[in-house]
Amino acid sequence: MRDILRSMALDHRIMKRNYPILAGFYALAVVLSVVAKAPFLAVAITMVLTAPFIGTYFSLYEKNRLDRLYGSLPLGRSSVVVGRYAYAFVMMLANVAASLLLGLFLSLFVQDTATPFLTSVIVAGGFLYACLFFAFLLPLYFKVSFSKVYVFVNLPFYLVVIAGLLLVKKTDILTSLQPTIKYFMDNPAMVWVVGIGIGLVLLGASLPLSIAFHKSRESA
Repeated sequence: MRDILRSMALDHRIMKRNYPILAGFYALAVVLSVVAKAPFLAVAITMVLTAPFIGTYFSLYEKNRLDRLYGSLPLGRSSVVVGRYAYAFVMMLANVAASLLLGLFLSLFVQDTATPFLTSVIVAGGFLYACLFFAFLLPLYFKVSFSKVYVFVNLPFYLVVIAGLLLVKKTDILTSLQPTIKYFMDNPAMVWVVGIGIGLVLLGASLPLSIAFHKSRESA
C-alpha cells in the first residue's frame, strides 16, 4: 500500500503543472450547459473532456525519459500500475464531484428541466464513460508508446457515439427498450448502481492487463 501511495504522489507531482488546463475544460462545460439550459450537462461535458487528460502523463513520461526516474526508485512494477490507476480514479472522482457542484451552482441561475432520471443518466453516464476510457486507454499506453497511438486513441469513442446515433435514427431500438427505460425512470438509483458497477468492473478487468503489459515492456 505504501508503494502505491508513493506512486500516486509521484504521478501528482509530475502532472500538477498541467492542472490549469482543466480550468479551460470547466469553462467550456459552463458555457455549453448555460446555452443548453441544462446545468447538470456540465457533468457529462466535463467527464468527456477531462478523461483524455490522463494521457498527458504518458506524454510527459516519454518526453522527459521518466523511465530512468522510475527505474531508480524502490517501486515494484505492479505498484506503479496500481498507483497510476488509483491516481486516475481519484482524478475522475474529483472531476465528478467538482462538476456536480458546478451543476448545482448553475441550477441557481439556469432553469433546469432535468428529471431525477435524466440527471442520474448524465452523472452515472459520465462516470461510466471515464471508466471505459481509462479501461481502454491505460493498457494501451502501457503496451505501446504514447507517440505511436495518441492520434488513434479517441477514434473508437467517436465511432461508438456516431454508431449509437445512427442506430437510434435508423432503427426502432428505443421502442424495444421502452420497458427497460421505464424501469430506470421509476428507479433512478438503479442508474447509478448500473453505471458505477459496470465502470468499476471495466477498470478491474483492465488492471491485470496493464500490469502484464508494463512488466513485459520494462523487461524488454
